[in-house]
Amino acid sequence: MNSTRPSGAAGVTGAIDSVEPTTPVAPAAYGPTIADVVDLGAWPALSQTPAMAWSSLVKRDFSGRDGDLVPIKGWPTALKFDGQVTYLWWGQDIDNEDRAAARAGRLYTFASEADCWAMADAKGWAADGDPADQELVVATDLEPAQEWLRGRRMALDPKAGLNLWNWATDAAYSTGRPWSDRGGRRDDCYDKLFAANVPWAFGIESYRPRWNPRQLRTLRQVLSQAVHLLRAAMRG
Repeated sequence: MNSTRPSGAAGVTGAIDSVEPTTPVAPAAYGPTIADVVDLGAWPALSQTPAMAWSSLVKRDFSGRDGDLVPIKGWPTALKFDGQVTYLWWGQDIDNEDRAAARAGRLYTFASEADCWAMADAKGWAADGDPADQELVVATDLEPAQEWLRGRRMALDPKAGLNLWNWATDAAYSTGRPWSDRGGRRDDCYDKLFAANVPWAFGIESYRPRWNPRQLRTLRQVLSQAVHLLRAAMRG
């Protein structure tokens, strides 16, 4: 990545505050794209980097065992989603892409971390480290984003929104399910969520996204699709 960085968070705040909506909307519901705030011209767009690119959806047998598609090395992870905690076996594949263990278009899911380790041991899935040295898994909470979609929250939590988006991408890649989440306004929305979670990647201290009405519609569309994709991938 190019070492060029913007000057700092003060410029971001000023740029956001200087943008006025063309029609009256709530103050937190409008704003520029992240490209309007930070100079991204000198380094690759987030949507073009391998870790965030749309999945090729080409399923390959990374394990050679029983038709399972598994990471080269993995470990248990957990999602808080739809009112329950579900455990998955997660890691990276030979292309360094994030994936969860899957079979026949469905993710392997477990009720506990112990169950996840037991399946990995039974199937010979390679672990990234000694289970005895692993800390207890803390579930990634996707429910704040679900609550926003249900109208129970006024504003989208950027962390939960980005996590839901990314987990849908991983689930699609792992199972071969269709998932078209990039291009046009979707890229703008993803970049703003990413900047809110990892502002230092843009050379700034903090970033609070503001959304215009079209971006809000796009967010709802993408995240709603993400919810349905995860449900289908985890429950078949």
